[in-house]
Amino acid sequence: MSLPIISADERLSERRGIKGCIFGKSGIGKTSLLKTLNPDTTLFFDLEAGDLAVEDWTGDTIRPQTWEQCRDFALFIGGANPALRDEQPYSTKRYREICAQYGDPQSLDKYETIFVDSITVAGRLCFQWCKGQPQAFSEKSGKPDTRGAYGLHGQEMIAWLTHLQHTRNKNIWFVGILDEKVDDFNRPFYQPQIEGSKTGLELPGIVDEVITMADVAGDITDAAGNVTGHQQSFEIIPKGTIAKVRLEITPGGHNNAAEDWTGDYATRNSDTGAVYLKCVFTVLEGQYAKRKVWSNIGLHSEKGATWKNMGHSFIKNIINSAYGLSQKDQSPQAASLRDCRLGGLNGLEFTARIDIEQDDKGNDKNVIKEALAADNKHYLGGSAARPQSPAPVSSSNSSLPSWAQS
Repeated sequence: MSLPIISADERLSERRGIKGCIFGKSGIGKTSLLKTLNPDTTLFFDLEAGDLAVEDWTGDTIRPQTWEQCRDFALFIGGANPALRDEQPYSTKRYREICAQYGDPQSLDKYETIFVDSITVAGRLCFQWCKGQPQAFSEKSGKPDTRGAYGLHGQEMIAWLTHLQHTRNKNIWFVGILDEKVDDFNRPFYQPQIEGSKTGLELPGIVDEVITMADVAGDITDAAGNVTGHQQSFEIIPKGTIAKVRLEITPGGHNNAAEDWTGDYATRNSDTGAVYLKCVFTVLEGQYAKRKVWSNIGLHSEKGATWKNMGHSFIKNIINSAYGLSQKDQSPQAASLRDCRLGGLNGLEFTARIDIEQDDKGNDKNVIKEALAADNKHYLGGSAARPQSPAPVSSSNSSLPSWAQS
């Protein structure tokens, strides 16, 4: 048997794929990039179950729901690692078992690109699985060991990513959420939203490319579409400006069904215990069109009910503004529209009054804390379609969200 040398001509003629990650804040359009890929040769690895933005995309999809399925799909896509022992998840033995379950792996030959949405959710599934493994419990006391769980999580995620990276003949693209954080000196920095630290630190060394999606300030145009100036992204919108905006909620993963916090929309601050909605408001029209304003809507505070009451009042007025309701409207139809869970707020367009506050560094920043109802003289309208007939309204206020109770 001769030494298995691969010649330069052979190596250059091989079909090679690019492995990369695309990060950006929630709602910036990461999933929508799927529409730029050929549906005939792309497989959508849908972990988010949030494919509304690409519902008209005509390609094939797989939807793993557990970490074990994520590993098995990666093994089916990438093939076996002959260096591993039989009991390991990417071994030849396991590969044969998966092929017996899923069929001939040649069925994947038509796919040139695997689009994984998202590595953020993959990390969450992995961590949930890790918390139930023996390594996540103390050998002495039997109590949960968080450090052990995170250690196992890092090993699992790196093994999963590395196995997909070794799929030489396919493009593998991961998308994920990018978080903005502040260091000990109040300097902003950005990092991938992935459980633990090991995966985010080692990821650039595993993939070929890491791409960040960011908002870019647009041009100011007149009614005829002529460019009249350039909008500076750092420009502060004047205090009291009335604008029509769209609300987008950045999921925080905190749920409490008793409080109607469902769908992973709420965020909880682990240091203060405060619960809130992390929101992005996009100005839709006028001089400041496409500008974004970041604000939180309070749901709970350990310090008292004031922040919660302010947040619930704001939510109620957002609904009023979006659906063209006056604050005094107590009709059954108005009540049914206000019976809206957190997920129903996402994407609403309404009239807002823009304010100015100071950030942690003492710099001015725009915030939105007031929505104008239809009976306000400055109301610019909303966009949500009102139902033709009212939905049934519960006779018990206790079954409604706090903002819907009279």
